[in-house]
Amino acid sequence: MQIVRDGYGDALENQTLSLFGPGWFERPTYSTTMVHELTHQWFGDSVTPTTWQDAWLNEGPAVFYAAVWADQKGFQPIEEKMRTAYAKLDEVRKTDGPPGKPTGLGGFNIYDGAAVTLYALRQQIGQDEFDAVMKAWLTGHRHANASTEDFVANAVRVTGDASVGDFLRHWLFDLDNPPMPGHPDWG
Repeated sequence: MQIVRDGYGDALENQTLSLFGPGWFERPTYSTTMVHELTHQWFGDSVTPTTWQDAWLNEGPAVFYAAVWADQKGFQPIEEKMRTAYAKLDEVRKTDGPPGKPTGLGGFNIYDGAAVTLYALRQQIGQDEFDAVMKAWLTGHRHANASTEDFVANAVRVTGDASVGDFLRHWLFDLDNPPMPGHPDWG
């Protein structure tokens, strides 16, 4: 990590170095941006998407783990952030594509939409299995490229449940939001 002092005001992740302007450390809530960028050292840099269509594999975990951090620090409950994103994602799927098949590079669908997908997976399989899926993803594809189908296969293998594959494909490719596990009132 490097703090850039001369006129740089943003935060940026690179293959081996995250850059931050000094202003990022003046407010505690900016630490979520730091978590986001540092998460890319694993999701995006160590395990790199095979194609740009797989970009959700970098940005989803970065947004998700920044939201976990924000929840743990008392900045914003993760459930609140995910519910808001879930509500917006349904319309975004129709204009910009679902998280796993975006129509362009960047956008809400591959950032917050992908985080919502990971949140849904955690809701579906539970915290312990979710942690195992994510850890296996990073260790199994370390310093390599991997695709969305590789992620789906990883989740199925770790959970031992073939239905997890269909669950993830709906979340990643459908043009409408699937129901959120554990939240029947989200619609």
